[in-house]
Amino acid sequence: VVCDGHGPFGHLAAFRVAQSLPMFVAGALLAAGLDAERAQTRDALPEHALLQGFEQASADLAAYANDHNLDFAASGTTCVVALRLHADMQVAWLGDAQALIATVTDAQQRVDLVTPGHSTRNAQELQRVVSRGADVRELPAGSGEKRIFAPGKRGPALSITR
Repeated sequence: VVCDGHGPFGHLAAFRVAQSLPMFVAGALLAAGLDAERAQTRDALPEHALLQGFEQASADLAAYANDHNLDFAASGTTCVVALRLHADMQVAWLGDAQALIATVTDAQQRVDLVTPGHSTRNAQELQRVVSRGADVRELPAGSGEKRIFAPGKRGPALSITR
């Protein structure tokens, strides 16, 4: 798990998620009785455990903020997690954090996967948020940098789409 916080309390968000996400993913795997070679239902798939882990980590972070009277409105974290079960590797990510999966042996060195960032710099992500009605503006004007605003608000704005 790698997290990169942003905003005034980003360091707290990143630390909390980096600590809680592995616990939530492991719990989901155990609850599903996951064996990657016998997974037959959606709930027993590793990607479901990762999704559930991210959802629980998000809820945990919100509860932590509430319990400690913290305002995370302008703070958060990006996150990348890799889960290896036997010979299978699953990667999940949110935000502009990216993962690079490579095979390095004496005989070869190759990049197997580079995840795309979830940001307005990714054309597919930009189209996805625009098609869902996001208020996207260039900031500063003429820079080419796109930011997503809450409807009718002047700020804060994000370039992160997920």
